[in-house]
Amino acid sequence: MTNILTIIIFTIFLVFFNTIQKIWAAEELIISAAASMTNVMKAIQYDFQVLYPSVRLIFNFGSSGSLVQQIRHGAPADIFISANPEFMNQLADKGLIVSSSRTDFTSNQMVVIVPVNSGYTITGLENLLSSSFRRIAVGVPETVPAGRYAKTALMQAGLWDQLQDKLIFGNSVRQVLAYTIREEVEAGFVYASDIMAANNKVRTVMRLKDTDPILYPVAIIALSNQKDNGAVFIRFLLSESGQRILDQYGFIRIQGGKQ
Repeated sequence: MTNILTIIIFTIFLVFFNTIQKIWAAEELIISAAASMTNVMKAIQYDFQVLYPSVRLIFNFGSSGSLVQQIRHGAPADIFISANPEFMNQLADKGLIVSSSRTDFTSNQMVVIVPVNSGYTITGLENLLSSSFRRIAVGVPETVPAGRYAKTALMQAGLWDQLQDKLIFGNSVRQVLAYTIREEVEAGFVYASDIMAANNKVRTVMRLKDTDPILYPVAIIALSNQKDNGAVFIRFLLSESGQRILDQYGFIRIQGGKQ
């Protein structure tokens, strides 16, 4: 009986040791991803590394514009995920991505949110002119795709200039979300998927349906020495498993296609 127990313990130890060895020996795949991807990528990381334990995913989250600047200045990255095509185009124009790897893999929708305990309602963007809305959070349009979409929507409604004194700018869409959760603003413009990260501390009062399609492209960085692993990661994003996780986190499926 003692011998059997010893064998079982030794076998468990070997399995555990081999697993740890694989983790230690794993090749790192550095992924610079839009801030709105923060939560869903952590879920994708878990499922991906169950299938591919020899590849360790390292994430760098931020606004798409700031990530572009990091990559252009030589910051280490193997994969770039942008919250809009325009910032990916900036890298493509400089020859900094593998063009054949570029794929739109998911979509999103802009929403206007308010703190959950507030009594604010919005039937149209013009309601933001009301004195009830003293501070409205949007992403910095120059670097935050959500800020660009918000600016476009407000300009189309003829409200951008009128609301200038009320606008509070966030360095990422998640900062806009945080401002709203903390009730530092009366309203904020974020993605529908960001609501999942708010833990019921905000509520949606309006969905913006007239913005340009909000597409998320992914591509391998041209200077990466992990191109094969990068291709594996992109295939996982496009797989049914990857798409199902994106569904669960509030993203919208699209017909993926290479640019």
